[in-house]
Amino acid sequence: MSDGILEHHRLTQQARALAEKIDRRSREAIGQKGHAREQAWLADAAALLAERIDGMDEPLQAARYLPELEAERETFARAPQQAWVDALEKLWAGISYHLGRRAPLLEALFPHGKFAALRKPKPELVRSYAADFEKRRHKSYVERLLADEDAAFVHPLLTEIAARLGEWEGVLVAPVLEGEAAENAREAVRRAARQLEPAIRQAKHLLEAANLTLPEAEPELSADTDSTDADFEAAS
Repeated sequence: MSDGILEHHRLTQQARALAEKIDRRSREAIGQKGHAREQAWLADAAALLAERIDGMDEPLQAARYLPELEAERETFARAPQQAWVDALEKLWAGISYHLGRRAPLLEALFPHGKFAALRKPKPELVRSYAADFEKRRHKSYVERLLADEDAAFVHPLLTEIAARLGEWEGVLVAPVLEGEAAENAREAVRRAARQLEPAIRQAKHLLEAANLTLPEAEPELSADTDSTDADFEAAS
């Protein structure tokens, strides 16, 4: 097994992809008579991977600022980025529900309701939208609307949006981990990776064994997901 921290990070990504594949196969196998053993193999594979992936989460969280993982900053920033977009969508939905889809506050804060573009790992998109949102948020007209008693529910949501954006930015600009703290982080990742790699092999074998006798899965219809830059440009 490679001792590189970047390789361990990528190994964890591979494990997550394999876990998703096993989960999909397990759902396909539900209710298929005569395949209880195969379903049990898939369940064992899923449980094994889940345990070992969970064991990697904390060490990788501590190691994400190592110099060898600096190129992966955008990957590590995905979770707070998604949480920020979720918070924006929550605000949009909250205003729509409480004040109506044609509420002046909704139109002032959100000239559009398309957020898919913001989920892409493109910092320039996030920063551009966030800056525009802040400008809209602090316009005198919007401030007057926010002062209305009916808009009281908006304020904690705005706080959440700002907090999630700060977490995302913090991941991207945090200083590189050095010295003893860096070595401790590396060793924790290595220990967890030594448990993960054999689990991946075992899970693959269990999946292969189940696939030998399980019926072929129905082909999935592909969805058109080519969106986000065009959505963002149209939404701006």
